[in-house]
Amino acid sequence: MNNNILKVELRRAFLNWRWVLIVLFSIATYVISRSRYPAIGMAGEYAPNAVNRLMLIMEYGELSFLAPLLAGIPYADSFLSDIQTRSIDFMIFRTKRIKYIVSKLIAIALSGGFAMVLILLATFFIGSAKGIDLTPGIFITGRVGAVEPLGPFAEVFSTNPSLYLIYMLISAFGFGTTYALFGTAMSMLFKNKFVGYALPLFFIQTIAFVSSRMFPVPWYLNPLQGLMPFDYSFSDENNLLYQFLQYLIILVPGIVITGGVFKRYGKK
Repeated sequence: MNNNILKVELRRAFLNWRWVLIVLFSIATYVISRSRYPAIGMAGEYAPNAVNRLMLIMEYGELSFLAPLLAGIPYADSFLSDIQTRSIDFMIFRTKRIKYIVSKLIAIALSGGFAMVLILLATFFIGSAKGIDLTPGIFITGRVGAVEPLGPFAEVFSTNPSLYLIYMLISAFGFGTTYALFGTAMSMLFKNKFVGYALPLFFIQTIAFVSSRMFPVPWYLNPLQGLMPFDYSFSDENNLLYQFLQYLIILVPGIVITGGVFKRYGKK
């Protein structure tokens, strides 16, 4: 156990039934987006390419609403579960405390990141069931007058959509990692796994409500920049830096809170 704690945590994180929920949500996202914006299924000369179609699915499929919750579904509540079931005592007895907490945080972070990546890939392939078109072409969006995506690397989409897709996947991975760990921190702090699921969702929706009353919107009030960079932009050119700072603002306190609660548990 001492040398395999990370393998144990990764196995627990990725070999559980909750990933079925992620896949089902991916299917639901596509269905909702098609019903709200039928052009997603358009074929022919003026159809969006596969990456543009993915953007439309994300934009019209309510992904932005539930993404913070979905990031935590696979494994974010496992820390609290281990404490409540007392299985944490067995884990700590068989390995070092620091190895346990680091392995747990890595497994939670990876599960949240891959949950977001899985949703994007699943909707990408569902939307491209008739063929994957990655050739540069026109940009279709619900925004009036938009000719290219907002945010970083817009020019990459215009010249090489496949590279832009890689950026979207990496960005979504960072978003999932951040909010899975944030959900873990909230579940530990309030000793309730449902709070851990709900608070990240509540946090983002509250920020979105506040920012909708402001123009221009400050960079720190665009929490969905990491998940949907093509739909959110700042006036400054350093969009990628701000995106990274957004992650750190949520990530660091989340890790500190989790570590602090775990430390208090050890003193009981």
